[in-house]
Amino acid sequence: MTSPLLQFGERLIAGLQRHAVFTPSRWAKEYIRTPDGKPTTFARFPWQREMLDSSAPHNCAAKGAQLGVSHVALI
Repeated sequence: MTSPLLQFGERLIAGLQRHAVFTPSRWAKEYIRTPDGKPTTFARFPWQREMLDSSAPHNCAAKGAQLGVSHVALI
């Protein structure tokens, strides 16, 4: 049986290790959370995934209000 301190240390180390994430949209899903703690989702704005994963030097979007463009720019 291991000590509680050793168990804590092992859990802490396991929690700090990150897995490789290959695309910006996948990184956002993995590490960006909403204010209420839920993971980022592209269900309401599926085009955000394409903008995040674009390799173009500049991205342009026809923009209306509340479409998530600012969220993509911040990520």
